[in-house]
Amino acid sequence: MSLIQSFWSKPAIEGRWDISGQLEANVWIAALSCVHAHRNGIPLIMHTDDFGKELLQHLPYTEIRLTLNAIPDDTPSGQWAISKMYALQNSELGDIHIDNDVFIKKKELYTRMSEKYYDVIVQSLEDTQGPLYVQALEFLQQYSDIVNTESFGNFAYNCGVLGFKNR
Repeated sequence: MSLIQSFWSKPAIEGRWDISGQLEANVWIAALSCVHAHRNGIPLIMHTDDFGKELLQHLPYTEIRLTLNAIPDDTPSGQWAISKMYALQNSELGDIHIDNDVFIKKKELYTRMSEKYYDVIVQSLEDTQGPLYVQALEFLQQYSDIVNTESFGNFAYNCGVLGFKNR
């Protein structure tokens, strides 16, 4: 089992959330995450695009794959999490995607994740009553003819860590 990450440069270049300097900050955060994995002997594969490879190739990743070059150019940068889907789709069953701001500081955690059986692993449950989820629900309600907003529950899964061991 490998840990995998994804870095799609388009959202940071386009200033996701109207925040400047994201590209530089994202590289520093990815570097710290990568160094923690490397120090612990944990295989870490980066899925990125051509520009992302230029920015990250100096880091001690086990491998850098240009998987995200396959994301269509017309994909809105607001769909930034699509990089996780491409990375997982192009990985082995059992590999676990960690966001670039997830730091695996102890090898024991990696060992537990790799040896334990589960269908799906996620970082945590989140309460959907917070402002981000309330805003998402309000957005989805305008599409109530195709989206059942009544099924929007009290909890969501935080996918900072996401992996599958069962197809």
